[in-house]
Amino acid sequence: MAYKKSEQRKQQILDCAKHLFAQKGYQAAQISDICEELKIARGTVYQYFENKENIFTTLIEQYFENMNKALPETPVQSAFERGEMPDLTQIQNMLTDYTHAFLLHMYRDRDLGRIIFLEGFTALPGIKDKLFEFFEDRKQRTVAGLRLGVALGVLRPMNADLIASAMMGTTTRVILDFILEGRVTSEDELRPMAEELVAFQLRGVIAR
Repeated sequence: MAYKKSEQRKQQILDCAKHLFAQKGYQAAQISDICEELKIARGTVYQYFENKENIFTTLIEQYFENMNKALPETPVQSAFERGEMPDLTQIQNMLTDYTHAFLLHMYRDRDLGRIIFLEGFTALPGIKDKLFEFFEDRKQRTVAGLRLGVALGVLRPMNADLIASAMMGTTTRVILDFILEGRVTSEDELRPMAEELVAFQLRGVIAR
């Protein structure tokens, strides 16, 4: 095999491991599977990673980094904090854009999505803590946005913590059923899905 620079080789190992973890499961996939797939020696893998757990942790950290780049902030909350008062149509459009970006990110990295949602919370205790921390942060951002919307009279009075959990649960179920199970076959399908999700969720929180 042609020589690759170290960062290229490291990423090649990560990409291969991600695919194998998604297909076989974290517990079943082994370092030897990566070596066989890439036609490299075990020593090559250990030049970059201490063990399988280190590979898995690195994949999860990449997921967080890429997700934070794709979804840096909650748009409606940011608008409120800037003193803006978007109308219902603007709020719906901003949330749809945000949800679409999230679905697109999950669709483009379905292998890692399967690992996150199907095994990430049970594979390793340390990974579980990182995942809970990440999703709790996203939930608390949603809670803050809902409470701000209530204070401004845009949203109805509510249990913001409960509603934020329900919103995230709905979106997670859609990801599991439609994206990770392969029912979505094109990126073109994601925008209409985001529109449906946001329309459904807003009906329950908009002030009448």
